[in-house]
Amino acid sequence: MLTQILLSGIWWSSWCHWE
Repeated sequence: MLTQILLSGIWWSSWCHWE
């Protein structure tokens, strides 16, 4: 579960940078 949270954080960071 912790891995999923970490992955989500990285994904969101990428999304924000992409926008």
